[in-house]
Amino acid sequence: MKKEVVILGLALCLLGGFAAGLLVRWPGGEVVKEPGTIKLTHPLIGPPDALVKIIEISDFQCPYCGRGALEVMPEVLRMFPGKVSVEFWNNPLDFHENAEPAARAALAAHLQGKFEPMQEALFRNRKALAADRIVALASEVGLDVERFKWDMADARVARFVASDKAAVAAIGLTGTPMFLVNGRVIQGAQPPENFRTLIDEELKKAEEALAGGTERGKLAEVLAQQNGADPKYIQFFVKGESPLPPVDGEKKKQPAGDGDVSVIWRVPVDPSDPSIGSADAPATLVVFSDFQCPYSAKGTALLKRILEDQGDDVRVVFKNFPLPFHKDAFDAAQVSMSAAARGKFWEMHDLLYANQKDLSREALLGYAAEIGLPEAEVAAELEAKRHKELIYRHVSEGESVGVKGTPNFFINGRVVKGAKSYDDVRPLLEQEIARGRELLAQGEKAPYEKLTRDGKVFVPFETRMVQFDTAGAATRGEGREVELVLFSDFQCPYCKTFDQPVKDVADRYGSRARLVFMQFPLGFHKLAHLAAQAALAAAAQGKFWEMHDLLFANNKALERPDLERYAGRIGLDLERFRKELDEGTWKAEVDRQMAEGKKGGVRGTPTLFVNGRQYIGGGRDAAAIAKAIDKHVLAR
Repeated sequence: MKKEVVILGLALCLLGGFAAGLLVRWPGGEVVKEPGTIKLTHPLIGPPDALVKIIEISDFQCPYCGRGALEVMPEVLRMFPGKVSVEFWNNPLDFHENAEPAARAALAAHLQGKFEPMQEALFRNRKALAADRIVALASEVGLDVERFKWDMADARVARFVASDKAAVAAIGLTGTPMFLVNGRVIQGAQPPENFRTLIDEELKKAEEALAGGTERGKLAEVLAQQNGADPKYIQFFVKGESPLPPVDGEKKKQPAGDGDVSVIWRVPVDPSDPSIGSADAPATLVVFSDFQCPYSAKGTALLKRILEDQGDDVRVVFKNFPLPFHKDAFDAAQVSMSAAARGKFWEMHDLLYANQKDLSREALLGYAAEIGLPEAEVAAELEAKRHKELIYRHVSEGESVGVKGTPNFFINGRVVKGAKSYDDVRPLLEQEIARGRELLAQGEKAPYEKLTRDGKVFVPFETRMVQFDTAGAATRGEGREVELVLFSDFQCPYCKTFDQPVKDVADRYGSRARLVFMQFPLGFHKLAHLAAQAALAAAAQGKFWEMHDLLFANNKALERPDLERYAGRIGLDLERFRKELDEGTWKAEVDRQMAEGKKGGVRGTPTLFVNGRQYIGGGRDAAAIAKAIDKHVLAR
């Protein structure tokens, strides 16, 4: 969540009195229609949904800040790929006369999507940041210079910098650089290794909080509170409020709500799902749970209390939702379904939660024997993953109603997240029992279906359609019924993991499908751009996919000599390959493909579009993606 300063038209001092939405002529440029608002946010390097966000507080004339920004933070991001992001805040010190204009220059570049190159240019020229030199740097990094000067002079950009500075002062920090992680402070440009322990601790807390039902958008606030952070830190750096009084025309930002429990989700219930109670019960409670999650274990007390107090008025339905970072959770889910197939699910359920600290395969088979299951048969089913499709179905159903952590309880479709107390849940439960009883009194049987029939379902594709110019990109297949456009980065570990499932999806549709691989090397992956050029150089010799496979298989070794070695391995004309890399023959094409992605809203990798719609589903395996395509793309 970022503080946003809304630039309304180009009103107020310095620039004259234009009203929002009028025609404005950039100095020396053509007449354009100025949009009503521009949202100025803090520059972010790294995934926007990273589990840990580092807030970097900096001054462009400070030599230690330059070291922190250009050397330390890139290395920290490499140490924690995909898990950490860095948000940049300005704190220009009073005795650095050019630091405040440089801060405004960086934000003006940010408005044109070029914060990172401008940040580097400013730090590398920190001893020479007079006004004319700053403008020259803007030209060197490829900015629209007239627009840059216009934005840099805007009063609201200056106000954004002033707000940053006031927020830093409000929490008692002086000097630069400073790095804040969920309210914890690291002072100075310390070696990257000094960040490792703190970030490891915060990542663990984040994963546990998500598993316990904390919403992703609330994660930073919850963890800051756990760390005893200054309330002003949460107010300004997490919630995004400004410490400055609002000016005319600027509305105070409203805090986000916790969600509306009146929203009804259409949670599917199948006869094969483990359950207690009758389908004719007034209320159905569906729980998505993980046998290795400590919060799910606490949630079992809630289920027992509900069944004790409400009896026949509630049906409880269990769905497995093993979280990927719980290494034994999937095996435990499989054993639970082996027990369910023999009528002993709830016995196994209680035993697994009672022994949650030991869910090794040996222990799981011991629990099976303890409740009288045939140990050899259960072992064979576990080895063969006999129940994996059923578990995948549970997970897919959870994702379809917004489940991301455990436990999640749905009472007649209304969600309660986390291990709540009975007193917390009781009012909602009694309200839903009353609704169900009304339907039963009207002669309706099995009221759950009617109560949730029109409920909300999470659609795993954006509704917006995007068209890309894919000429010059590598492709597989010639089908047009299913077009998969994948924006990827060879240095990105998540791209490596996601790549094979996407190829499997294309193979599943065979001649009906076409896979397009678009280059999108991220700025903080310093070797990714050259690797992308190498892939296109291989494509020019008819061997893109061979190079593609080698780059992902060796994505920790992408230096220039490595690339040449891979080229030799797949039989490329090495002289031609080297010449094209030396001359940057494919640099412009890589940049063009990136520009296509940014135009379509791509901000990170991997990002997949299917027939022009961005895939946002949680399922990352081929079966889940294909199921989403069948249901939400091809069935339209």
